[in-house]
Amino acid sequence: MSELPINQVICGDALKTLKTFPSESIDCIVTSPPYYNLRDYGVEGQIGLEKTPEEYLEKLKVIMLEIKRVLKKTGTLWLNMGDTYSDKCLLMIPERFALMMVDLGFILRNKICWYKSNHLPSSVRDRFTNSWEYVYFFTKSKQYYFDLDAVGEKQLVAWERAKYGKHSTNVKSESSDFKLTSASSKKGNINQYLVEHGLHPNPLGKNPGDIWLSPKYTGTKGHTNRQGLNRPLDLVTIKAYKEYQKIIAEFLKKHIKKEHKPILDSTFGKHKWPHWLRTDFSGASLPGVEDWFKLKEILNLKETPFDDKIYEIRKLNIPIFQSGRVSDFWEISTQPFKEAHFATFPEKLCEKPILAGCPKNGIVLDPFCGSGTALVVAKKLGRNYIGIDIKEEYCEMSRHRLASIPEKLKNFITINF
Repeated sequence: MSELPINQVICGDALKTLKTFPSESIDCIVTSPPYYNLRDYGVEGQIGLEKTPEEYLEKLKVIMLEIKRVLKKTGTLWLNMGDTYSDKCLLMIPERFALMMVDLGFILRNKICWYKSNHLPSSVRDRFTNSWEYVYFFTKSKQYYFDLDAVGEKQLVAWERAKYGKHSTNVKSESSDFKLTSASSKKGNINQYLVEHGLHPNPLGKNPGDIWLSPKYTGTKGHTNRQGLNRPLDLVTIKAYKEYQKIIAEFLKKHIKKEHKPILDSTFGKHKWPHWLRTDFSGASLPGVEDWFKLKEILNLKETPFDDKIYEIRKLNIPIFQSGRVSDFWEISTQPFKEAHFATFPEKLCEKPILAGCPKNGIVLDPFCGSGTALVVAKKLGRNYIGIDIKEEYCEMSRHRLASIPEKLKNFITINF
């Protein structure tokens, strides 16, 4: 193959197909190899039905070496992998794989936990339900493409809950067909709603699963990701509020006029910038460097006495209210696809890797593309794609899905995390 099959789905063996690709030609790889000893896809040469884990990993090893060859020096590799039980014991396949990859010269940047918030209940009674899988983030060099700003997350703060009442319970669903109309549901009494509709939860509660969230994360106590009431009163923070925050807040109060407020609301969000004006310890916060200079532009301020102080904030452990950084814990629901094979990527699982790990107009490769979800997301996000799968049925499925995406969607999609 003299040229890369850009924006195509190739039916064939992953190893043989990869060997035809030029070296250092791929920007980003997002994939999930068939899990060990889990399913028979009914195709000769498939991966996953080897007699031993060692044989399975050896087959993947050869493919990973080809992946390393075709990946650019600035490229990124994102790989989802689940584990398998044998004689009631987890085989630690993902962990073995990660160690193998490091031995091959890959750099393991993250072990991301993909928590399936709508995971299927398990009938087992002697262990916890499996509710998460690894997504490994590898690179082949220390310098690589990574756009963290493309995937910044909004903070979850107390007032987002307060909009609905301090003790209310809200039911939200991604499905537009799911609506709560009973009186009990409007009051937030979810248990009564379930009973009214003939849904009887186990009185002893569901299997808690294998991800245990602390009270601070779940919001059962205190504030979720809140930077106010639970701040430790350390000397650095107290000093910062005396020397930085209070005087900056007073300065901003003098310069922010009524006509500025609609602009500030649309630029920063109506719940964000007012905290820069507060002087109480529990609710005050400081703008970050980028926000500070946007703020100066809106207020038509040139040099201020606080420009250097805003830079100093980065050097100290001072609470700043701004877009949150993306963690290695991703809560993403599984996404059914009526035509798809057994294991379907949810689109959201592919969005962050592609946005962060592939430049615009770059090439995303999935050497085990299945129903083509990674390719679909790549196309929607304005990236080129290449898919490989050994089963013709899945290749046709991928092609059909890709053909249904209008070209006008490229570079014109809004992603909310």
